[in-house]
Amino acid sequence: MPTRHQIKGSSRKPWPQKGTGRARHGCRKSPIWLKGEKVHGPRGPTTYFYMLPFYLRVQGLCTALSVKFAQDDLKIVDNLDIPSTDGKYMLDLIEERKWGDTVLFVDE
Repeated sequence: MPTRHQIKGSSRKPWPQKGTGRARHGCRKSPIWLKGEKVHGPRGPTTYFYMLPFYLRVQGLCTALSVKFAQDDLKIVDNLDIPSTDGKYMLDLIEERKWGDTVLFVDE
């Protein structure tokens, strides 16, 4: 459903304001005209994305890690020597040590 600015054509007055005996009209893009704009139509997909403030996200991460620690689901490794930079090696390491799908690596 196009808006007035998306309809092709001129936006001039179809006839003068006075003296013709016809009704007053501003342009042919008006919704009362055939092939005119759509009144109150959708403007496109509405996004509901909202970014939380930084400190609220940090607080959420701290809370999630605290809960994991309390449930004994948090594994802390001081030194993780990785002999290769291959991503497949990391996936095999995660699977071998049974760390699960929700693993978080924090580096310096």
